[in-house]
Amino acid sequence: MQTAAKKPTKATKGSSPLQVSGMISTVVDGLWETGDHYFHDGDYTRVVALLRICVEADQNFDEAYSSAGYLLWSMGESKSAEALLEYGTRRSKKPGALNSEMGQQLYRTNNYAAAVSYLQKAIKLGGSGVDVITYTSLGHCYTKLKKYEDAVQAWKQVVAKFPDFPAGPKNLRDAEERLKSGK
Repeated sequence: MQTAAKKPTKATKGSSPLQVSGMISTVVDGLWETGDHYFHDGDYTRVVALLRICVEADQNFDEAYSSAGYLLWSMGESKSAEALLEYGTRRSKKPGALNSEMGQQLYRTNNYAAAVSYLQKAIKLGGSGVDVITYTSLGHCYTKLKKYEDAVQAWKQVVAKFPDFPAGPKNLRDAEERLKSGK
């Protein structure tokens, strides 16, 4: 006996994109887990390749951008790390964390002037991933650039926002002393 084909209901129509999204999430989770195994085996090139796939599948997977960027830097591929992180800052719907990570990357490569703009933007955008390290890196960048007035302001912000951070007061005093002495 033949039955008439059912018309798709709204629930069926609406669930299709959710099903695809769920499948993508499952695949990305699997790639992330596989990458972790390769990481512990020291196969960082393969980890980076998997993380690149992850960020193409999920443009908001900030931890994948961040991890790949750090691994690229650690393998001596700073320019590739910067390109990937910059790509993430343009794509992510939560760019605060990736601007912070890009600032960290530039700081690690002694490009303090460029790091400042990313760290400032991260602080302005806020959100998860913008933490005490973001703020302290900004203070350190200003110090390295001998912009002591800005360093003092940055360290005041650290002390106010993170009162339990033990190095904040000392770094603030150091910045104030440098501002007074000009050194």
